[in-house]
Amino acid sequence: MKKPFRLLIVIFIFIVFFIIFFTLFIQLNKNSFNLKYLEFMKYEKQHFGGIVINKTSTPIKIADNGKIISVPANKSSRDIGVFDADLILIETPVLFENKEYSSGIIKFCDLATVKVYKKDGLTIIKPSLSYNLCKKIENVGWFPSLEAKGF
Repeated sequence: MKKPFRLLIVIFIFIVFFIIFFTLFIQLNKNSFNLKYLEFMKYEKQHFGGIVINKTSTPIKIADNGKIISVPANKSSRDIGVFDADLILIETPVLFENKEYSSGIIKFCDLATVKVYKKDGLTIIKPSLSYNLCKKIENVGWFPSLEAKGF
């Protein structure tokens, strides 16, 4: 009767150590994952997001996470510390995707670089090729107002 009792005690101790070990192992991996996720989010905010390049002689307004910010003439959104521009507010007539708009917003995705420049007196908004890829995935393009887009 002593041997089965000893065997039960050994099995019990083994199970307790097993539970403690794997609980610590899972906790360590979870912390490691959280650190990697935070590092990625920091990298993403600094290096991955929509960029607006203002090549005109007047400032333009953009939105970054719901905040309206003005991009000065001949500067980019990155120059003023905005690393994830979401949209451009249209306040003067512009040409975008071969259509003229006098008001509204132009929403673009994180992959896009959007250049704003003047040609023959008309302001032209030209997104990068990656913008066209985003059109297949996201709801991007012209909208009549911020409210229409949900801002």
